[in-house]
Amino acid sequence: SCDAPAVERVSEAQRFQANLKERRAALNLKPGQVVTMDRAVEIALKNNLDLAIRKKLLALEDAKVKIALSGYFPSANLQYTNALRNNEDLVNQGGITMPVEGRHQQFLSINATVPIFDFGVTYYAWKIAKDQRSQQFLLFTRTQQQLRRDVRIAYARHASELRQLQLAATNVKAAGEVLRVATSLQREGLATPAETAVVIATKAQAEVA
Repeated sequence: SCDAPAVERVSEAQRFQANLKERRAALNLKPGQVVTMDRAVEIALKNNLDLAIRKKLLALEDAKVKIALSGYFPSANLQYTNALRNNEDLVNQGGITMPVEGRHQQFLSINATVPIFDFGVTYYAWKIAKDQRSQQFLLFTRTQQQLRRDVRIAYARHASELRQLQLAATNVKAAGEVLRVATSLQREGLATPAETAVVIATKAQAEVA
């Protein structure tokens, strides 16, 4: 019952597809290519969003340390003003009109500050910034370690599943051969239908696996 326009997310979807295409091109993975565990870890480290955010935060903390340390150094400020009036700056006093300032004014000021006594404010600000940077570095390192661990575990599980798949396929083939022999024995009267049914059930279980 609302007349609000429909939300269109075409541009967002296009950006997502473009970003996905760039990532695929950067990975340069070919169909059927074998990816080693080290390569899988490398791909994860380059494309993990959480790790990228941690890296940006670490760079920000580095900048904060430099800013905190800059309080030790002398600083100077230069200010220049150039003003041009369209009319004369006149003042009327006692019936006499006289100019106060000229139409063209220029000002130049230089201020310099040399920190001598700040009662340790700069030092402690620098120490706090360093501690915060160390915390971000530990978080960044921990994120890297967890990502490496998760990728290696996933890689090992995937490899194990592939081996289990090959084993299951071999079991299906073996059950098929046993069923062929059991069918031949039953046809020759050397085996009962119940024995053949057991083999059929075994083959079905292998196919389910």
